[in-house]
Amino acid sequence: MATNRDSKQKRARQNRAQRDARQARAQAAAIPAEERKAKYASSTPNRAPSDKADGKAAERPRRERAPRLGDVPVDVETLEGNFYKKRVAVPGGRQVLTGMVLTIIITALTVFNKYPNPDATGDARKKLTHSFTEYYGSIAIPLVIVPLLAMAIATYFIVSPARRRIWTICAFVAALGAVVFGIPYAFPVGFLVYAIMRANKIEGPLPGSRAARVLEAREATARGEEPVDPDA
Repeated sequence: MATNRDSKQKRARQNRAQRDARQARAQAAAIPAEERKAKYASSTPNRAPSDKADGKAAERPRRERAPRLGDVPVDVETLEGNFYKKRVAVPGGRQVLTGMVLTIIITALTVFNKYPNPDATGDARKKLTHSFTEYYGSIAIPLVIVPLLAMAIATYFIVSPARRRIWTICAFVAALGAVVFGIPYAFPVGFLVYAIMRANKIEGPLPGSRAARVLEAREATARGEEPVDPDA
């Protein structure tokens, strides 16, 4: 149990601490601002200048990422390896393979999911009771096979010299799945379109296309030769 003596000692310590704090503040206020700044600057440790401040960061060479499979043009006739390795090495091949896998997954989900009765009304339309063929009818299986077959053809012809033309045709055919069955089928088509764009960026315009003729005309102009009309 605390006594009166202990309480008096505690108050005395608190009063002494308050007096010391007031005295320290008064002494600090009496020092001119210039002296306080100089004292603070002298007590701050000196830091070595950063590379960015010295401009050394600009001199340091930036590390370049090593090219991966599919980042450089390839000769499909000389490719070696298994089915997967050959197609991944082709610019755009990885994206076509991804689209093929997505198409398989989406097709399986579409076929095995349950659907509401199209003739139902009210709350009955919320009940999933019908199979894929019952909901879409006899034309359902041929329709779902079309985008799957288109993506399979695009995958097989990744190592073909005419792959970009084939991919373009397959993209239009696979888009039928997005029109009939909804948005999920748009993702594989998107990967196929991206594969075409990536191949065009890495390998240049498709030989014989108008873009290739325009590029040839520009190169001829740069060499001082008479350019050929790309529309001819």
